[in-house]
Amino acid sequence: MKPSVKSFVVLLLAALFFSPAANGQFIKPENFTFPPAPEKIEVDKKFTDASAVMLKDIRILNFFYDKNDAKKGLQSFYTTYKVIQINDTRAIETYNKIYIPLSGVIDILDIRARTISPTGVVVELNKTTIKEIQNKEGEGNGYKIFAVEGLEKGSRLEYYYKLKKEFETSFTVVTQGSVPVQLQQIHIISPGNLKFDFKTYNGTSESVDSLFTEDSTGTNDRRFVVITSKNVPGKDEEKYSNYNADLMRQEIQLAYNTAVGKSRIYTYNSAVQRMYPIFYENDTKAAKPIRKLSNDLGLSKLSPEDKIKHIENYIKTNIQEVKTEGPEYTDVVKILQKRLARSTGIIRLYLHLCAANNINCQVVYTTDRSKVWFDPDFETWNFLDETILYFPDFDKYLDPASVVFRYPEIPVGYTLNNGLFMEEVSVGKFKSAMGTVKKIPPSDVSHNAEIIDAYCKFNKSLDSVTVNIKHSYLGAMASSDRFAYNYLQKDEKKKLLDELVKFCLPDGKIIREDMVNYDMLDGDKPLEINGEVTGTALIEKTGKDVLFKIGDLIGPQTEMYQEKPRENDIDMQLENSQTRTLKVEVPDGYKLSGLEALKNTVKFDYEGKEACGFISTYEVKGNLLTVNITEYYKIIQLPKSVFEDFRKVINASADFNKINIVLEKI
Repeated sequence: MKPSVKSFVVLLLAALFFSPAANGQFIKPENFTFPPAPEKIEVDKKFTDASAVMLKDIRILNFFYDKNDAKKGLQSFYTTYKVIQINDTRAIETYNKIYIPLSGVIDILDIRARTISPTGVVVELNKTTIKEIQNKEGEGNGYKIFAVEGLEKGSRLEYYYKLKKEFETSFTVVTQGSVPVQLQQIHIISPGNLKFDFKTYNGTSESVDSLFTEDSTGTNDRRFVVITSKNVPGKDEEKYSNYNADLMRQEIQLAYNTAVGKSRIYTYNSAVQRMYPIFYENDTKAAKPIRKLSNDLGLSKLSPEDKIKHIENYIKTNIQEVKTEGPEYTDVVKILQKRLARSTGIIRLYLHLCAANNINCQVVYTTDRSKVWFDPDFETWNFLDETILYFPDFDKYLDPASVVFRYPEIPVGYTLNNGLFMEEVSVGKFKSAMGTVKKIPPSDVSHNAEIIDAYCKFNKSLDSVTVNIKHSYLGAMASSDRFAYNYLQKDEKKKLLDELVKFCLPDGKIIREDMVNYDMLDGDKPLEINGEVTGTALIEKTGKDVLFKIGDLIGPQTEMYQEKPRENDIDMQLENSQTRTLKVEVPDGYKLSGLEALKNTVKFDYEGKEACGFISTYEVKGNLLTVNITEYYKIIQLPKSVFEDFRKVINASADFNKINIVLEKI
């Protein structure tokens, strides 16, 4: 959830950069422009079979003080220059349009591009074709887009743009993508008093950090940092992986300003000290309306955890988040009056309500690990990107931004990750906060479950079957359907329920259906879909015998193919299990065959612990066939070295989909 700490960086810049030592310093803009003629770069032999090759990727981050107006503070120019070899139609489709993000952009200083055909024909960009697209929210963070003309197999694309941007103290540069990169360089040029730290993830790089004096006065020092990565292989997206988080990248953070001191700046602790008064400041004027709201919600009669649920339910159904700036959107009294709030204001409202009702609540910053891992060892405010609430008395969490997830469920990407916990401390009347980086544990396998109970009975002519279904979801696996059922329109709600009941018999006619525990306050209860459906899709007649597609009773399953070696480690997102009990009533005068296919055990352990498994068994008692299936994933992350074992488990459920049994006429 926003606000991320980065949104408050601007408020610190005056203290850090408008100091006497900084005034008067000036760095000339870098004299790097689009080359007047196409570059001649040889493609490395190891990349000749690639769809495309990023021959050169140059980023220049130029920070300087305006010598004519010290009040403007630090200025930022961002330059990007890329050269790409195009080898096939896939690459043409990928690069036939270029997008330039405009987030934080103050001015576009230049855009250039050209294509060079295999025979040397050069086609320059017609700047009149450049378009600007705003995002749907209309916040101005859209992008420039232009079509690339002249691309063909064997051609090259060069493009360049230079932007004036708002100054950022931390940023990420992704080094890797779907195509290999022969050379990437990141040039960070800053006033001599500013020092950036960086860390390379998922790969290796070389760096140079030098300080140069521009003139004899010694007042125009510039610091040059160059980070170089070479021959970075391309990486394709794969199922069950954290593709974006596993790409090679550079995290870069402004770490020191020697003009104001020797201590590191933008640390995790400084973030806590900055954000504590913003979140926890006690608004005495809010005491009365907070007390009234607590009484209206009947919180005094509830258990502590039920209080949390009702506070969350009130805020998420009554307070609308806005992006508009203004103190009224963080003032608790005005939020309750207008029912509009910025994300900061929403968190303040949670904290005021929790404090008034004796609920211990802590703010936690983290990342979505599907995008980037929170690293406790490299302190960058880039990792303070998502905000959740922690309740230490119950060791549970709440996502104040998500309308889908309700206490104690939070997005699974925030779990199995580190977070910065903001714990309030008191010394006499003085209150402050202490920041601690700790793990946010995932919920265990028993908490996230899917349970199917199906009872099948044939009609007298054996050309249709009636299936009684009880389909239950627990934990995070219930969140999206529970949310949808509450907020969809009536006809769409009916459509959703129909789909959930008919998952194993798409052509079926629904006899009855209902949903239990669908209220948003029922998050700790299983979401149950009950129904009865009849249809013909599970049956095929072969003379006197009947083919029954019992495998379809578990619903469609994922089947994984792997045509080349696995590139990414495995990530299941969450521990989870599926339990299915399938019962088939055998008509008089028939017997079953093909039952041995129902018995299957595919499982493996990792480092002495159960990892994944698919186990199916059956028994026949009288005229009743019972099939019991257990599927589990107890370790969320596994190395790619065990991928084949993992794939066999995944495919075991897909293989079960294909199983048919035969009712043979006696």
